[in-house]
Amino acid sequence: MTDTYRGTIYPHRGGRFRAQGPERGPGTSKICATWNEAVRFLRSLEAKDLSANGATEPWSRLITAWLADYAIKETTRHHYESAVVRFVCTHPDGALQVNELKPLHVDRALNRAPTPSMMLQLAKPLHGFFDWCEVNDYTTGNLYRRSQAEKMTKRADLEARNNRRPKQVWTAEQFRRFWKAEKDPVRRDLWWTLATTATRDGEGIGLTWPNVQLDHNTAKVADNLAYAGKVHNTGSPKNGLHRDIYLGKHTVAILRARQKEQEAYRERFEAWDPAGWVFDRRRTAKGQAKPGIHLHPNTVMNAFNRLQGRLALPCLDGPHGLRRTWATLADRELGIREAVRRRFLGQAADTHSRYTIVETAELLTAATAMEELLLSS
Repeated sequence: MTDTYRGTIYPHRGGRFRAQGPERGPGTSKICATWNEAVRFLRSLEAKDLSANGATEPWSRLITAWLADYAIKETTRHHYESAVVRFVCTHPDGALQVNELKPLHVDRALNRAPTPSMMLQLAKPLHGFFDWCEVNDYTTGNLYRRSQAEKMTKRADLEARNNRRPKQVWTAEQFRRFWKAEKDPVRRDLWWTLATTATRDGEGIGLTWPNVQLDHNTAKVADNLAYAGKVHNTGSPKNGLHRDIYLGKHTVAILRARQKEQEAYRERFEAWDPAGWVFDRRRTAKGQAKPGIHLHPNTVMNAFNRLQGRLALPCLDGPHGLRRTWATLADRELGIREAVRRRFLGQAADTHSRYTIVETAELLTAATAMEELLLSS
């Protein structure tokens, strides 16, 4: 689904790609920096072709083309496409022309979602799609608003909130048990880095050596790796802003040892991933070496969940739970003030924090205090 397009993509000099649409003419080709950009360009051409006769097109095909041209993150696009394929494209209603649709068809699509969360995941692209159809006069009015969709999604949202499990965090002693039980040296260093810097798991996996300044006890969070059908580097953290994270002396020592060990391992290979990932993947499940490539986000998630289950620890929601653990320990155990916590977490500052000066020395002190708490017996 996510790789279908009409046209051809050719390799171009400088590691770029040339996307050529099925028809020749002005605006039908483009030089793109990445493969994904080339695919998006070809899909946008198809969406423009479909828009000319949108009212008589099957709505499953039109919503697919609309999603391909919709300006959202690739990971979000993947989730929306999965819901549309499952509950629209594979159902007989999906073959109906757009001008044949009625509000009941929107209700039917939502009712096919088996859980409240899946219904909410489907409702967002349907809402945007029928807004677009109304603007282009493909439908009479907005079918989404004329249906029972808004009432259904409000009910689903309430049900999802009521069924949501309370978020768990660990104590310092529980983290030590988990950390010491990890046998894989790369993941062991990753768990420590996530727990002491409050980075998201995708940000930690995406750390590269050019962004790590061990002599200055800092690192720059500039990449975020996420899995949605395939691994995507979103190019920036969740809020779109790069930020510095601060490393205590023990974290610096761990990363220096990681760098030294990685350099020794690198000598065994002629080629190495040029990005310089801090936490590199050593072997795939098939035993084939992948020199220098980053850890796979799904592998990290599965390894974390297996280990916490084996140790019968409170169930965190994957490595992201270490970020919540950091925030809770920083507040309850260490009494770190809110402005400092926000700097570590990379959250948008409130009015008070925005006008509060936070010195680098205070940030480094907070990093050292968290390390000492996690290491204390």
